[in-house]
Amino acid sequence: MLLPPLFAGNVARGRRIHPHRPPWRNRVLLPGEQAGYRRSAMTFEVCVVSEVCALGWLDRLQIAVWRGSNAHATDVFYREMKAGISRFGSGVAHLAVIEPHTPLPPPEIRMSLVRAFKEHPTAVSAVSVAFEGQGFFASAIHSLATGLMLMANTRIPFRPCSSVADSVEFLSKHLTAPGAPLNPRVCIDAVEELRRQLDRQRAGGATLQ
Repeated sequence: MLLPPLFAGNVARGRRIHPHRPPWRNRVLLPGEQAGYRRSAMTFEVCVVSEVCALGWLDRLQIAVWRGSNAHATDVFYREMKAGISRFGSGVAHLAVIEPHTPLPPPEIRMSLVRAFKEHPTAVSAVSVAFEGQGFFASAIHSLATGLMLMANTRIPFRPCSSVADSVEFLSKHLTAPGAPLNPRVCIDAVEELRRQLDRQRAGGATLQ
């Protein structure tokens, strides 16, 4: 079952990997597969890439790598999370990776980041935020993420982590839906691919405003 065509039009002025193809069909080969063998039965699909965020699905796990935020980006994130919930029904999870030096989202859009979780608490198995930084940055992201999930008022298992590996370990304990087990190495490869897509987007000069 394919995702519904939420992004058939202009993807909030963000770049698609292959504009002539629906974004959920942009399957990316991870390093193990490129080497000629299947590292995992999981399928990784890059959905949306902008200057501030790259979104993809690793089976039932949505991964978002953030290097900034704005209203358009958070709206696209919300719609993509809703599309995944519509596709799978339940048992989805979310991993947000906050890159070092990423500015905090402005107050007026913060609740948009947890809107889908608040609306569909029984469909989401777990949420984790990974912030690979130290000092004030790490403390600020930790406090903001925890506060937003509390304001969403759900019982979704949540954990802020200081590395992608720690987040994946946490999420793997809660993803119990049918499908391939959550492979930590493949998850990390997927995050790295989204980072590469962000680098290419910024090099091309496109923006999401």
